[in-house]
Amino acid sequence: HTAKLLLLLLLLLLLLLLLLLLLLLLFHAGPPPPPPLLLLLLLLLLLLLLLLLLSALL
Repeated sequence: HTAKLLLLLLLLLLLLLLLLLLLLLLFHAGPPPPPPLLLLLLLLLLLLLLLLLLSALL
């Protein structure tokens, strides 16, 4: 149970870091704006992490 909990915390931390990175990219003030492909890849990665998180909870 402790290993699963640690994995869960690690995934949550990764998720938070990715969200911060996404926010930084979205609200990047200077030119050039981030390419849409990069944002799409980040969103896909976030979804993958969420799925991993849900599967770890079950």
